[in-house]
Amino acid sequence: MKKKLFALFVVFILSVPGCATVNVTKTGIGFHDPTIPDKVDILMTEPKRGFVELATVSSSNWAPHEAAKMHNSMRTKCAPLGANAVFISASGVVGEGLGAKMWTTGVAIRYTD
Repeated sequence: MKKKLFALFVVFILSVPGCATVNVTKTGIGFHDPTIPDKVDILMTEPKRGFVELATVSSSNWAPHEAAKMHNSMRTKCAPLGANAVFISASGVVGEGLGAKMWTTGVAIRYTD
């Protein structure tokens, strides 16, 4: 009986999704009109055009297959600040196998030109 309960507990723990988080900390001066979240670009390289930094952005505890969901969360949280894009500066993985979780850091930016 104890083995069955333990097995059920393990299945339950593995089936509960992790709580991914996206944190945004305003670092820029002033305020800008909000943008539309669907129009906020996710960039892996620094843009060649002029921009100002609006906020730092970080995410953690998301599964590798949830990248699109995490990007959409970044868009949603950065658009009210007036962001045109989020430039992802670093990312990585913690753990291995089925328990692997991702982290990402970046900067919300607004184009100046």
